[in-house]
Amino acid sequence: MDTISCTRPPGYKVASELTATSGDCDDNDANEHPGQTWYKDADDDGYSDGTTDTTSCTRPPGYKVASELISTSGDNDDSDAGVNPGATEVPYNGKDDDCNPATPDDDLDQDGYLVDSECDDNDADVHPGATEVCNGIDDDCDGNIDDGVTTIYYHDADADTYGDPNHSTQACSQPQGYVLDNTDCNDTDADVNPGANEVPNNGKDDDCNPATLDEEVLPPPDTGGGSTTPGGGTTTPGGDTDTPSTPSPRGGRSSRTVSGCFIATAAYGTPSAQQIDVLREFRDMVLLESTVGSQCVALYYRLSPPIADFIAGSSLLRTLVRELVVDPIVWVVEATGDMWRN
Repeated sequence: MDTISCTRPPGYKVASELTATSGDCDDNDANEHPGQTWYKDADDDGYSDGTTDTTSCTRPPGYKVASELISTSGDNDDSDAGVNPGATEVPYNGKDDDCNPATPDDDLDQDGYLVDSECDDNDADVHPGATEVCNGIDDDCDGNIDDGVTTIYYHDADADTYGDPNHSTQACSQPQGYVLDNTDCNDTDADVNPGANEVPNNGKDDDCNPATLDEEVLPPPDTGGGSTTPGGGTTTPGGDTDTPSTPSPRGGRSSRTVSGCFIATAAYGTPSAQQIDVLREFRDMVLLESTVGSQCVALYYRLSPPIADFIAGSSLLRTLVRELVVDPIVWVVEATGDMWRN
């Protein structure tokens, strides 16, 4: 107090300008005075947990006045400067970093599964028990992607819309160069597929059906009532000779085909088997060299198609016929080859 100065001394005020004319505990700090409200900020992060001190004239340790704080309340851990209402929530650290219980620390996608029990905590559609869909994601968290929901597609290298059964892939949608069909028997030739027509004598199974004959075969013998002449025709009662419809001896071949299949072809599953070549050679060099042999061949071609079709439908029958019937015949024919080839 100064009662003798006529003008205002520096740092002095009159009573009307003061809250109190006495009691200041530190006249060098404007924040320290009687009646001051102090807010606790022990971690010095600018946020108080709401604890106050209104009795201390001087600053208590770890306390600040309101003007020194961002907020006078809201800090739910005043011992950790990283935890306050202005912080960003850090997932899976076990802390409520932003002091907001509504911000999850775990189960970020709020699907009811904590991170330790699921495989993607950022996608609410991915969790144990979810429905697996074809999307390239392990939706049900069982360790398998798109298990049980993909489609099998087959490679169609020759672009004939028929796929190779030995070359497949599983996918959610049809890959380029793949089809759903798997019945192509030669995926390098667009003219060979189950929808093609069999072309005689081209050495291909054009229609992918071993039961369809590729070799041009002889027609059945004529049944018009005439007798067979040595030239292969039939003599009518009047003595005229018709056009030959039975195999002509000395190598004559018909240009007509009969649907069906050799029994041997059905047994071996292909008309190009080496054993069938032996039988063909025997037929051409021996059987077709005589009228009786030609008639036997023609009768065989008449009767064999339905038998061959029946055999071709069963792998067991093919094996039995091949091993018990055709193979022994081939063996005999080959064993006597020196006789009939000369």
